Amino acid sequence: MAKRLVVTFLAIGYAFVLSAQAAHHEGGHDGHEVHHDNHEMHHDKDHQLDGDLPSVHGVVRSVNVSAGSITLKHGDIPNLEMGAMTMGFSVENPVILEGLEKGNHVMFQAVEKDGKFVIVNLKKMNH
Repeated sequence: MAKRLVVTFLAIGYAFVLSAQAAHHEGGHDGHEVHHDNHEMHHDKDHQLDGDLPSVHGVVRSVNVSAGSITLKHGDIPNLEMGAMTMGFSVENPVILEGLEKGNHVMFQAVEKDGKFVIVNLKKMNH
């Protein structure tokens, strides 16, 4: 219940930010914006990552290795009770971001740590 309340609170906050940014179509992304997607991205069974966490498909929108952050358009993240959207994440290890660029497809695993959504595993997919 508490996790759902936190996610709801974050979604309301992000909705407020989105309404303020509506006039700024693609400019000035800081890695903290969220855009809910009307179409669902698929979980890719052929590119599962190791461990107990679900592997989620994402498309890189922006990456900042020095800040340890990435913005992804992603599918549902079941363990976080989060639907498909575009949002910024912190990463546990910034090294996993090296070589990534806008448009790359990735598989990732994310958790909630200290109230933030953090990517703990990420692998670039070859398309």
